[in-house]
Amino acid sequence: TVSQSVCVFDCLRDFGPCMSPANAFYTITGMETLHLRMPRHVENAQAVAEFLDGHDAVEWVSYAGLPESPYHDLAKKYLPKAEWDFWYEGKPAPEPVTDPYGVPMEKAGTVRDGGSFIDRVTNISCWNTLMDEAAYMNKRWNDFKVA
Repeated sequence: TVSQSVCVFDCLRDFGPCMSPANAFYTITGMETLHLRMPRHVENAQAVAEFLDGHDAVEWVSYAGLPESPYHDLAKKYLPKAEWDFWYEGKPAPEPVTDPYGVPMEKAGTVRDGGSFIDRVTNISCWNTLMDEAAYMNKRWNDFKVA
């Protein structure tokens, strides 16, 4: 699809056709710790927005986490906590998960295959997974050469 093509293009633009070992390490480390850092970022942003909103020297604050924001309802609508937990944390759906049109996609209690987003992504290039694949491919190549 177009969105997948854009994602691939962006990754190639940002990382190049092959990431250096250091960049791969930093990217995977960042993804592995994202679940620890992101809630804290959200909490901090909310605290700063609330502080600024209540400060006399500040004329206006635009942050979707504030109830008076015109985007507050949209932010809650598009990714409520229940959907975040299902899609990204790998937890059972506490309520039916719907698509953007309100059509149910998953029933309450469903667990997404593959676990959390972090588990799925970090296991893609785990060194021992690649080593097993490399050993298999080498054996198959040697079998081919002998035949």
